[in-house]
Amino acid sequence: ETARAAGFEIVQVKEARVQPEHLSVKKDFFESLNDKPLHLVFKLRKPQSMQSNNKGSLHAANTLNTLPKRLNWPKVAMRNPANAFQLVIPDEAERELTEAAIHCYENGISVNDLQDGTASLSQDFVSLRVFAHDCRMALLHETGLVLLKGLDLGAFGVAESERLVVCSRLPDYILF
Repeated sequence: ETARAAGFEIVQVKEARVQPEHLSVKKDFFESLNDKPLHLVFKLRKPQSMQSNNKGSLHAANTLNTLPKRLNWPKVAMRNPANAFQLVIPDEAERELTEAAIHCYENGISVNDLQDGTASLSQDFVSLRVFAHDCRMALLHETGLVLLKGLDLGAFGVAESERLVVCSRLPDYILF
């Protein structure tokens, strides 16, 4: 919802999972992660209608207009991607995000409902809104990429439970 509200078009959402080639290289490490959701990768597109600013005024420009056509990361960022691209979810934002995901699960709100806009959340997520703003700033004005850290998947249930699988997918859609 947040990405759409910022004017982006969600082109593709892909769930990153362990692939067969990972298992063939390091089976001991990857076997415990096999068939479990790991990350969601979002491919976003800046709308064509937003790509040119006819007014010619920097003040009138939408933040989407400031996006470069191509991202070039500095060598410093590439040498230390953990510092450049990772954002740790603050404790209060993580609590709000966890509660929202569990609320969605318990009320039958799916990823598809959030993605197509047929459902929305009415809670006032103060900390989560601030953190989502920081994520957008990193995406729009800094790196163009963020790797979120700090969401405790254990709060969603035991390994391989339906609740864990469903709830672990929801936070990315709630946040973005």
